Formats: sequence, C-alpha cells, structure tokens
Amino acid sequence: MRNRFGFYSNNQRICAIDEFKKMVKSGLPEDEAKDAEDEVQKITDSYNKKIDEILTAKEKDIMTI
Repeated sequence: MRNRFGFYSNNQRICAIDEFKKMVKSGLPEDEAKDAEDEVQKITDSYNKKIDEILTAKEKDIMTI
C-alpha cells in the first residue's frame, strides 16, 4: 500500500540518487554509489511503512468515533 505522502519521500530519494550520479562523474566508485542508493531505498521504504502504519491507525481511530 502506497501512502498518500509517498511522493515526498520518493522525491527525496530521487534527489539523493541524482546526487550520487553526479558524484560518480566526479570520481566516486560506482559500487559505493550503488551501495548508497540501496541504503537510501531502505530508509525510504522504512519511512513509508511508518507513515502507512500511522495513517492506518488514525483511520481506525476516526472510524470508531
């Protein structure tokens, strides 16, 4: 389930990956850039999951009133 706010975290992920690509052109080894991209993706997924959990709990709370 993609949260309603996923666009923000996805935009940040894209910006980070673009920066890694620039750094590769400036001399950063490609394997280090790939590792960094993977880490950013893990962080993005983690925060998206947290947002989904909060939204689900809030929706449940609203529906019980």
